Amino acid sequence: MSDPNPLPEYDQPPVVEVALAIEFKQSVNFGALDLGQFATAWEDILPCAEERPLLPRMGLPAEDLLDTLFEIEETASNPPRLWLQNDSGDRVTQIQHDRLVVNWRKGESEVEYPRYGTIRESMQTSWHRLTAECSKLGHNEPVPFLCEVQYINHFGENQGWNSPQSTARLIVPWRGMGDDAFLPQNHLSSFGLHCHFPEERDGWLTIDGWNSDSPESKMMTLSLTSRGRALSEDLDSALNFMDTAHVWIVRGFTAVTTSEAHKLWRRKQ
Repeated sequence: MSDPNPLPEYDQPPVVEVALAIEFKQSVNFGALDLGQFATAWEDILPCAEERPLLPRMGLPAEDLLDTLFEIEETASNPPRLWLQNDSGDRVTQIQHDRLVVNWRKGESEVEYPRYGTIRESMQTSWHRLTAECSKLGHNEPVPFLCEVQYINHFGENQGWNSPQSTARLIVPWRGMGDDAFLPQNHLSSFGLHCHFPEERDGWLTIDGWNSDSPESKMMTLSLTSRGRALSEDLDSALNFMDTAHVWIVRGFTAVTTSEAHKLWRRKQ
């Protein structure tokens, strides 16, 4: 039976990066030598490995100074983040003591967005590889706690944006300025929106938009980020949250963008 309320879909969406992340309930005591073991476990699909600084904790809105101090202590005592990617750079898995992140990135390769289901499968594969390697190394299996889904979109001339004045044509909440052309035309502009999920689903959606007017990067960025708790301590619960977050991001993206923009991106439904 077909879905009576199918998600909006676009032939040419402006998305340039998608990230799915699971933060663990407790840190795993990785050692520096473990990173080499993880790199070997992924080298058949992600042969390019490098070290990068640790990502900050996802956290919740109630974070305070003690959380910040704890984060500083963790950064000093844990090995760096392991960044694994394929030869083209469009598929990435990131591993650190408290986090697993899977990315798809458009970058300069201009590859077609593979859709959420494919990236979700990459998270499943990476999680199973991670837990298998943790078992081999004698570490406790990671336990999902916080989850995050992020979509980053770039609007340039091909997506209907070429100046701050274009923003009102593409973004519903942005009305522009009624200043009688007093302020300069190359100003920077931004907007933000934050909303919580219904009570039965712990999480929220944040939408941020801003433009850049530098000669090298003249575009607008629209970032949609959803974060919340896994309802139980297993991968299925984490994926269930991500599925909910994906729906909110897609519908939220459609809600804040105009019908004119949808035509430019060839909306199918």
